[in-house]
This record gives sequence, structure tokens and C-alpha cells, in this order.
Amino acid sequence: MNKRGSHVDVIISFVIFISFIAFSYILLQPTLTTKQVKESVANSLEISLVNNLSNGSTNNLTIISLAARQNSVKTCINLKDFLNKAGINSPNLVLKNSTGAIFPISNSTTDLYVDVTSNQQLNYFFSVYYSPSFSLIPGGTLSGCNTLQQGNSQNNYTIGQAETVSSLSQNIFDFNVRSLIGTYNQNYDYIKRWFNLSPGNNFGFNFTYQNQTTIGTNDKIPQFTEVYSQAFPILYTTGNSSLQSGLLTVRIW
Repeated sequence: MNKRGSHVDVIISFVIFISFIAFSYILLQPTLTTKQVKESVANSLEISLVNNLSNGSTNNLTIISLAARQNSVKTCINLKDFLNKAGINSPNLVLKNSTGAIFPISNSTTDLYVDVTSNQQLNYFFSVYYSPSFSLIPGGTLSGCNTLQQGNSQNNYTIGQAETVSSLSQNIFDFNVRSLIGTYNQNYDYIKRWFNLSPGNNFGFNFTYQNQTTIGTNDKIPQFTEVYSQAFPILYTTGNSSLQSGLLTVRIW
């Protein structure tokens, strides 16, 4: 038996194997590098998109819970005292009860009237959503309203937990998403410069609502171009809704 020959065969096989690994790495290395670059661009762009879609700190969403005394809730309540105690100085807010029902609100110069004629048996616990980006409440007054006052033995209320969700918590506003998509579709070059993308990188994005409805940009991707896609979970709100979860999908090519 030729042991020397068998050793040579093993060495040759090993050299061929190492050569194959090295050759494969040389072929794949540019692809791996490109993927890493695209991934880095997608991560950076996601941060920029969220910041843009939340308009920075001016669009913070404040959620305040309010519990009213049962016999104080008739067909209408006045929340003037609550606004003062909560430090809310503009009527950009939405009021819901424990079931998620939204109530009509009218605003005068100093008072805030809430029509609570529907589901009165459930209208003792409220959530107030406040943001400068919400539409202003229409002006007007309502008659026969009970004015809730903190500490009053008859028509009192209690302020519960207050939470402020800022852009740092990735809370975006869906009307900003629609606006950005419209601008993207009309003037992509402007949007690309706005987000400071290099000439060699292009992007598009989709936004998926909690109900699985999806809206997105009209991407113009050249044929046979490899596209890198990454999805990011986000929080969003609308002018008449509570905080919800969605998905922001960023595409880079």
C-alpha cells in the first residue's frame, strides 16, 4: 500500500477545498459588502423617516385618563376645570370612553362642552388624547351641561395617569405619511435630497396600518436591480383615534 501517495491525495484534496472556500469568498464578498451597506442605509433612513413623519417634538401625543363621578354625567359635561388642571391650553384633542367611542366636542372661548348622550352608563371613565397636530375642535356651546370640578362633592372628577408619546418613541402621524408619499410621487429628486441620500442609493417605503391596509410610494426600480427591504415596527395615531401599531417597510436599491 502506498501511504505516501494517500497522504499526497489528502493534501491535494485539502488544498482544493481551501482554494474553493477562498474563491467563493472572493465572489461573495462584494455581495456581502453591498448588503451591509444597504442595511446601514435602511436603518439610517428609518430614523430619518420616523423623525420626519412625527415632525419632531411639536407633534407629541399626550394621553390623560379622567374618571368622573357617576351622578355628574348627564347628557353633557363641561371640562373647563380639567383643561386648566391638565395644562391644556388649546382645543386640539379627542375624548373617548372606556369602549373607545368618540364624543362630539364644542369649544367656546373658555369652556369645553362634551356631548355624552350615547352610552351614558359607560361614560364615567374617559381617555383624553391631546396633540397640536389634531384638528381644532369646532366652536359652539351646549346647554344643560354639568361643569366637572376637581374635588367638588357633587360634580367631581379625578385625573389619572398621563402619558406623553414623543417622536423618540417612534410615534408617527398617518396624515404625515400620506403627505410624504404624495410629495415622493410628485418630486422624488427633492425627497432624495431632503433625506441626503447619495447618488448611488435610491429608496421607497410602505406603511401598513394596524388593520393591515397598506399604502406606499410608486417606486421606479430599474429591471434586474436587486432591492434590499427591511420592516420596522412603529407606533402611529390619527386625528380621531388612539395609539396603534403599524409597520414601516423601507426599500433600498
